[in-house]
Amino acid sequence: MLPIEAFRSAGFYSFLVVSRSLTAWRAVRRYDSVVGRRGKAMKPPSLTTSSAYQAEWWQRQGIVYFFSAGDPPSAVKIGMTTIRSGSSIVQAVRQRFKAIQTANHEVIHLLGVMIFTEGEFPTRDAEVLERELHIKYRNHGRFLEHTVGAEWFSPASDLLAFIEENAIQPALLGLPQTIAKLAGVQP
Repeated sequence: MLPIEAFRSAGFYSFLVVSRSLTAWRAVRRYDSVVGRRGKAMKPPSLTTSSAYQAEWWQRQGIVYFFSAGDPPSAVKIGMTTIRSGSSIVQAVRQRFKAIQTANHEVIHLLGVMIFTEGEFPTRDAEVLERELHIKYRNHGRFLEHTVGAEWFSPASDLLAFIEENAIQPALLGLPQTIAKLAGVQP
């Protein structure tokens, strides 16, 4: 259980963890507006959709992941993905891991994941949390908000502490912390 007062004091109003297990996160959300860097109110996604594709997407299980680049870390990526039909949590994370490592010259490390499996729209819940984390840690952003690269943040102690306290560690899911091997380095 996480103390909600810690989130409220940090201006992180809309996420309250009710329970956490290896296979599921259940969350209760209050949809308060948060004022963004440009002074515009940032709101969560709509509660409804008229798009059959969007509804099907939201009904999938979702994952918020945390990757770091470099050793020691020079940046932390907060992102989300969904678990496609016929895939597992591990397969979904490995797919993102490979894509992010392929596009990065630094060794990428998996710091942890938060898994959303319950409720009517688990992937939507993951999208909301990802957005809320981007807002909460925007002062550590490495790129301008709403631009390419805006999911990368400086590895600040408060962000790393949040990940350590709330994310499921890779080993608990049978995932490696890194998949790349540096040239000239003995295993």
